[in-house]
Amino acid sequence: LEKDPANSVLHADLAQVYLRQSDYAQALKACGEAMTLAPEAIDLRVLQVELFALDKRETECREALAALKSSLTPLGLDRLTARVEALFGNDANAVSHLERHIGTDAAATIQWAELKFKGDDESSSMLGLLSKQILSGEEWSSLALTAQDHSLSRAAEHCMHQATMTEPNNAQYLNNWAWFALQLPDHASKKESILAACRKAHQALSKSPAAIDTYAEACVTLNESEECLTILSQIPELISAHPRLRYQQARALAQLHKHNEALEQLRKCQAELQKAPTQVLPLKKEELDQLESRLAQG
Repeated sequence: LEKDPANSVLHADLAQVYLRQSDYAQALKACGEAMTLAPEAIDLRVLQVELFALDKRETECREALAALKSSLTPLGLDRLTARVEALFGNDANAVSHLERHIGTDAAATIQWAELKFKGDDESSSMLGLLSKQILSGEEWSSLALTAQDHSLSRAAEHCMHQATMTEPNNAQYLNNWAWFALQLPDHASKKESILAACRKAHQALSKSPAAIDTYAEACVTLNESEECLTILSQIPELISAHPRLRYQQARALAQLHKHNEALEQLRKCQAELQKAPTQVLPLKKEELDQLESRLAQG
């Protein structure tokens, strides 16, 4: 900027830098400089509206938004208006501006879904509307993780299932879908699909502790403990490194009524967890205590 102070692009870039730092006042200042140099640039005017909203300057924000109406497409105006409404806490108004674009515009549909998840909506009607939109596997996966962040297990499973439908050979999506499906109350009805997803994912992720944990969890939860022990027997080095995998082994042994062997693995697991409480694969002491109690009861 010192060498080229009249370069509007550089001022706009500086505004984006301040935006990433959440310094909205400085971002607005840089954006204003850019707009002085390029007063007809629509992208700068859109950025200014968003910055006003982020800086909680509602009157200026709404005035700038009104001045933009004739310059934006109906879709662009609705998306920007929804963004503004959401930033000012008016989620219902934001949703209403996006609903007309569900199924016809991916970005608007994603924006709408994120707001619905924020409002804890994972109803069948909502998920049905969402499914009308063609999204990439990555976009479906991102929505699944957003739903998970809001503790919406049904929505997380639905979105991750859509990701697997879009990319049926993506091992990570298959693994994640299996995990989300296991969290549902009716997971038993999906037994064959869950196990099939785990088996397919395992072909590509046979050395991934997290994926193996998902596979083992599925086997034990769905009463396929022999299969669990088979896959765990192939990775003794990972079991030694990850107490949670040893815990899964102990659960499978207990389910097969091999209580002495299960107790032996549980004791090793307890010792390992005591030495290193922080694990890559989280394992709670309460989980070990519950298994020990079940073993004590025979």
